[in-house]
Amino acid sequence: MGHTKFFETWTFNRPLPEPFASEVAKAGKKTSMEPGSISKHNHMSRGKRATLHAPTLRALIAVSEIIDGAVTGAFGLQSENGRVKWYCMECARTVGTIRETRIILYDPIDGRCKGMMKNGTVLSSLPVISDKGGSGKEILMLFAYASLKQGMLHDVEFAAAFERFSEERKKGFPNPEKVMTQAFLLCDNLYRRIENSDSLGVDGIPFDNSCVSLGNVPIITQARLGSGYYAPTETSFGIFQVLKSSARKTGRTIADLKNKYRRNFLLTEEERNLVPKLPENYDVPEEVSDILEAVLNTPMRVFMSAGESGTGKTTNARMVAQMLGLPYYSFTCGEGTDEVDLVSSMIPNIGGNKAEETAAFPTYEDMMMDPASALERVTGIYEEEIDKETAFQEILSRIYQKGYQSGQGGKDYIMVESSIVTGCRRPSIIEIQEPSVITKPGTLVRLNGLLDDGASITLTSGEVVRRNPETVIL
Repeated sequence: MGHTKFFETWTFNRPLPEPFASEVAKAGKKTSMEPGSISKHNHMSRGKRATLHAPTLRALIAVSEIIDGAVTGAFGLQSENGRVKWYCMECARTVGTIRETRIILYDPIDGRCKGMMKNGTVLSSLPVISDKGGSGKEILMLFAYASLKQGMLHDVEFAAAFERFSEERKKGFPNPEKVMTQAFLLCDNLYRRIENSDSLGVDGIPFDNSCVSLGNVPIITQARLGSGYYAPTETSFGIFQVLKSSARKTGRTIADLKNKYRRNFLLTEEERNLVPKLPENYDVPEEVSDILEAVLNTPMRVFMSAGESGTGKTTNARMVAQMLGLPYYSFTCGEGTDEVDLVSSMIPNIGGNKAEETAAFPTYEDMMMDPASALERVTGIYEEEIDKETAFQEILSRIYQKGYQSGQGGKDYIMVESSIVTGCRRPSIIEIQEPSVITKPGTLVRLNGLLDDGASITLTSGEVVRRNPETVIL
């Protein structure tokens, strides 16, 4: 019979749903040659007939149920510049205690489909389309929706027949004979428009069978799903639960907004190299815009993002750093992360006893005459408006740290401060990833000092590091 995967011979041998199975049993056949049962797209010259197709009938019933709200699901599309990029569908059901949602996307330009299944929080591929596996019903459901939706794939014949079919379904198919004509017509319509899409031109449904030729529907990647790449811009029926964008867009790009939020802090060359360089045509999510507005207009400097892996939290953090023009530091927590790990780590002293260069420290007179230049000699940063007291404290802190590190030069291991501490010393963005996985009691309490109004943390060496007022912690 058909050539596409879901119209192969075995698909016509699958059991029909009721009441169609009973009607076929009474008639002794599942084909019809009645003129009202045959689609106008059936251009066979002889032996013209329509055949009931179980996956198509099940798809039609499921679409009708979603439209009526009888089952959970949604249909919609994503458009860009007036062109449909994706037809989108979700269909949910409960299997035992697990909520299972099947998602299908269809690109009407190249005729290719993508799909996935979500069981609870686990994402996986759809069942393989085969005689002992899936039937491709979900793809046929999306084609049915596209045929109903006003637009490039809308089909008047299909829409009128489906309305009559759906009305009978809502009544519970009280007159099976009456709905059989619509069932034949709908099955024939979809079959002809998919199988003969090339010859039908604008009446056909473009479908690239190579994308499911082995039965495997190409999977939707978790990263793109989480980023909102497939998020519908229009919902026709139901409510999307999975395809909804987790990253609401502002409609503006990094290039559009970078000048608004950029903080012109003087950075060292090393710090400049740590400023992220994401493509400037990236859309800026509303979450990022909210954080930037808070940093620009309020004293808030600590924020929390929540979401499953792959939903864009780290990309958002890097975008915040890039838009503010600040170096980005990250610290990833694990089950074994303890209090010491949050502030420092021990690494092999591969430099041995190599002598340190003698630092040229400023004199007291230098401090009194020009505190900004004195600080620059120690840190490499010239801060024009800095006062004497602040400059003196910063110089003492740097001298202490240099001495502490130098004193460890002869040891097999040396202490290196964590990225959290490094980011606190100067204006920076610090992303602390996955703190919820820490299992050691009391570990997160160590961070309280940095996150509360005190904004300080004590190192193993005894040094107290105060969070820079411009450092943002995510």
